[in-house]
Amino acid sequence: MYRYFNVPCEKLRNIRKALIVEYLPKMCLFCNLYHRYTPRLLQLRGHSSNTNVIVLNPVKRKKVKRKSKNYAELLEVTDSTTNNTKAAVQKLNVNHFSKLVAQPNFTLDKLDKIYHNDKLLNEKKGAQQKLEKSNSNNLLLYQGHKNYIENLSILPNATVTDAQNKQENVLDSLENNDKLIKVLDNHFSDESELNEISYLADFIHNKSSSERKHKIQPNPQTYAYIFNCIGRLQATDNENLDIFKKIKSELIHNGISLNDVVTKSIFVNDQRMYVEKVAKMLDNQFQPVYSIPDLSYDCTLLTNFTKNKSVLPSTVENLVAYDDVTKLLKKQIKMELDGLTTIYSIAKRSKTKQDSKILKAKVSNLNKIWRKVASDAFHKNLKMLKNIESFKSQQIPLYPYLIVLKPEAYVDIIMRKAQKIALVSEDYSVSYISMCYDTGFQVYQKYEAQVKQNNGVHDKIIQIYKQYCDWFIQRNDKLNCREKWALLAHTANKDGVSTDFALPKWPSTVFAAIGKFLLEILINDFKINKNLSKYSNHNDCDVPAFFKIFRNNGYKMQEQLKPHPLVSQLCKESDLEYLTFETMFVPLLCPPLPWTSMDHGGYILSQSDLIRLNMSYKQRFEKKVNSAPKQLFPALDSLNQLGSVPWTINSKILDIAIQVFQNDGSIKFHIPRPPTVLGPLPHLSKTADDVQKKKIMKARFDLQRKKNEMYSMWCDTLYKLSLANHFKNKIFWLPHNMDFRGRVYPIPPHLNHLGSDLSRSLLIFALKKPLGPKGLDWLKIHAINLTGLKKREPISNRLIYANEILNKILDSAEKPLTGELWWTHSDNPWQTLATCMEIDAVLKSKDPENFISGFPIHQDGSCNGLQHYAALGRDEIGALSVNLHPSDVPQDVYSTVVSTIEDMRKNDIKEGNKIAALLEGHVKRKVIKQTVMTTVYGVTMYGAKLQILRQLKDATNFPEESLWEATMYLSNKTFEALKTMFKGAKEIQDWFSQCSHFICKVRQENMEWVTPLGFPVVQPYANHKQIPKYKLDVKNIYSVFKLKPDSRKQKNAFAPNFIHSLDSSHMMLTSLHCEQEGITFVSVHDCFWTHPCNVEIMNKVCREQFVLLHSQPILNDLSKYFYDNFGFNNSQESVNSNNSDRKLKVKEKYNNVLLKVPKQGDFDIKKVLSSIYFFS
Repeated sequence: MYRYFNVPCEKLRNIRKALIVEYLPKMCLFCNLYHRYTPRLLQLRGHSSNTNVIVLNPVKRKKVKRKSKNYAELLEVTDSTTNNTKAAVQKLNVNHFSKLVAQPNFTLDKLDKIYHNDKLLNEKKGAQQKLEKSNSNNLLLYQGHKNYIENLSILPNATVTDAQNKQENVLDSLENNDKLIKVLDNHFSDESELNEISYLADFIHNKSSSERKHKIQPNPQTYAYIFNCIGRLQATDNENLDIFKKIKSELIHNGISLNDVVTKSIFVNDQRMYVEKVAKMLDNQFQPVYSIPDLSYDCTLLTNFTKNKSVLPSTVENLVAYDDVTKLLKKQIKMELDGLTTIYSIAKRSKTKQDSKILKAKVSNLNKIWRKVASDAFHKNLKMLKNIESFKSQQIPLYPYLIVLKPEAYVDIIMRKAQKIALVSEDYSVSYISMCYDTGFQVYQKYEAQVKQNNGVHDKIIQIYKQYCDWFIQRNDKLNCREKWALLAHTANKDGVSTDFALPKWPSTVFAAIGKFLLEILINDFKINKNLSKYSNHNDCDVPAFFKIFRNNGYKMQEQLKPHPLVSQLCKESDLEYLTFETMFVPLLCPPLPWTSMDHGGYILSQSDLIRLNMSYKQRFEKKVNSAPKQLFPALDSLNQLGSVPWTINSKILDIAIQVFQNDGSIKFHIPRPPTVLGPLPHLSKTADDVQKKKIMKARFDLQRKKNEMYSMWCDTLYKLSLANHFKNKIFWLPHNMDFRGRVYPIPPHLNHLGSDLSRSLLIFALKKPLGPKGLDWLKIHAINLTGLKKREPISNRLIYANEILNKILDSAEKPLTGELWWTHSDNPWQTLATCMEIDAVLKSKDPENFISGFPIHQDGSCNGLQHYAALGRDEIGALSVNLHPSDVPQDVYSTVVSTIEDMRKNDIKEGNKIAALLEGHVKRKVIKQTVMTTVYGVTMYGAKLQILRQLKDATNFPEESLWEATMYLSNKTFEALKTMFKGAKEIQDWFSQCSHFICKVRQENMEWVTPLGFPVVQPYANHKQIPKYKLDVKNIYSVFKLKPDSRKQKNAFAPNFIHSLDSSHMMLTSLHCEQEGITFVSVHDCFWTHPCNVEIMNKVCREQFVLLHSQPILNDLSKYFYDNFGFNNSQESVNSNNSDRKLKVKEKYNNVLLKVPKQGDFDIKKVLSSIYFFS
């Protein structure tokens, strides 16, 4: 029995069951790129193997009642016959009668012919008038858009024709008028179109009038383009005289000097030469004067830091020579321009040479066919797209974006995407829209590289980078990386091309539309013969190689792109010898480009994102930074310090890991196993009854899911080990960037120190230093810390324990796979093994103090989130429990909470509480740990109950009928204990909640604040509008910048995000001061790494910067920021006279909330300086 449901197609994301849904668009493929899908009701069949769908309500043409015409009956008389006929009656107007009166011989037949001729003439005249109007209004803005596609994020919006034909108001609706003018000026100046430049100058003047909503203020760059245009003209002095007079008056009127035009503008190619030429025409004594950029901090926390700067040592001292760096630079540039890096795969070959050769030949032949198909389809679709796109349209034209590169480049992107999907998407896939965006972004990256290469920016950057590397190896002054690059660029920018040239990013909707255009070729045109895998000859039977499906993603259905199983099978079984990665997913072969601004830093030529944000919030962040660019300097310098650390691979660990991996992995050794070890899926017999079928199908489903999970983990390990093997015996660097809170991350995702236990064990510092007198002791302590065996023991006891089990440590190092395997029982087994091997090497050297080591030692914060809360609230008890207060043994906050709950429970037993008595022996550290840990993240009472319930269920001998009551009791007692221990922290959390509720609900604003280091934070949680698929018009593009905040997410996320912004500030302060101390420093959020010989120095710096940070009035500054930006000012707020008193009271109440900063306790924050276990 089938069940049918009528569901609109746009509601499919809310369906919980996995479905394969076919879209039935109203229009053709290409129109669907830009036009709204027609909503239809689909038949969804449940409990059926049939996956086809039928349209229940097909779109029917609307019946239009035709107006009946008036007819007259006529008698048609000829020479031989007479016939009755009828003719439509037409009304005669005054013009018709005038013709009949003026010309007696004029007949009705002639009048009818003139009527039709006049109608055609009028239509032609109207079309011509429309065309002329369109040309006059739009031609200027539309010219050159194909050749200057880098500015299409702004230019096409100016060509949009409004539905009401109000073209004169289109530019007023945009938020980037100054950028638009810059785009057009740049194009016209290079083309020597002085008339157009003059037109735009008049346009600016008119648009800058006070009655306009959006003003366009001319800037030095505007006049630089005008100068460039004039300089290219072959005009006489007399012809230029009027122009010069006008320019001089305008420069004076706008307060812009000739020096500003030359020194504050950005130039490409030969523009600077022509601008300076015209400047000297205007003033023959003119010589540009370049002011030295202000590179200093504007942060009170770093006042003394700036005064006490010293000469910094090189991080690559005696590691690399200048000639080596230049050779590596050539390889890196080639990799970045190619966009891909190919490395050897360490996967064990599963096929025989003959079988592998046959499969590789099939895959190679298939790729050749697909490449030809992709090329033909791209040209065909592009031609059709060009014909479809009309000029008078509300959509942004997609066609220009698809001709900025050679067709082969687009085909390459399609083929690379096909290969990537075939290899990994059978088991895991991102959403289809994300895949479209990523594909479109790859087009942008290639175009960006092409533009910068053509206009000379790349050559200039390489020239400065070589000078920077020469300094980086020597480091003989007090400058940091940002300051040195800025000064080198300042000197180089006095001549030729400007290095700070940056292309505007295309809108995200354009990325998605480009990607959809290319991926539709993949879906519609790529076919595969389903008999291809068979060795004997079979008839061809082509089926789609890729298709779209809907998958469960939480509570929503997600559209994904999947390969045909045969495609995945061929790719996997062909035993591909090489893996291909995007270059930005791979570490750098040479030092990273230092971050000097939002758009400059990271990789050498490829533009990296400084902040991991979506486009809408990135623009808001840029506006904040542009208003005060010096705010970013401390964060940029910290990123540069972290990125300047050279790394190398721990070869011993790599060799062992590869050996285990190639032997089908091991659960004992914590290396993922390939899914093939699970065997085939259970066979479903035709004779099985319903119960057996159900059982077998469930077993097949469970086994397939497990195989998918295993394959995902196996691939992740394959990538890590293959990359590590690729960089074996090499030095490399990891450029960093940040999230919106200021937390830092390495940009390469696969091989970095933020990864898994195995990833961390593979990396060591390339710069090696002598261990010193205490280095060996720190190695031993580090080994015990990694095991997790002595967390509550003093450091001295940990060292004693390490010496007691030294034979096990050495056995692990000498016989890692065949010995006692002590290291495999550690919390972090591979890092423990790496430490054992380093200790073994030190002891064998006979001179531990002078042993040269690059092994990193870790110092972890003790529940770092609660440490910041305790410091903010100055809670005495809380500070003691999280090791802010000095103590002889490390304090464990979870054990302290258990002890407090136990005291409460015993008192409740005396009062006769049965649940309290029932919990005897069940209140353990493990039960309440997750709840205590997530308190800093704003866990609710309901969430805490679920966490504790899950732990109590796992407990033995606890009566099931009392589980929920016990859970409620323990949840309440946990919160009471935390409130007692962290009284100030609880008040702070409540205040955070009240402020965020007011700002998000009442003010309808995102939560924003500035960290103590000056880093601006904007929470990117919003209620996103559902935009019709790929309808690329101005309204949709700019609507993403005006989304309403998601008040629930904003409120819940504020407290943890604010604490994360504090721990990132602490890390950055520690990073900057460690660099000043001349020691190596890297971080994994609240876990700091350095050489064994420098642990004491790092610990001292870490504590000093925590005290310095929390000596600032953090909460008072936050309150002031909230009040200044979101508070009610009665002198400015308009109040309705009918409800003025009530509204004033409400405003006063909200203002009081923002200003009511919680009081602090009595804990002395300076005690952290002498706390051994603060970070340990």
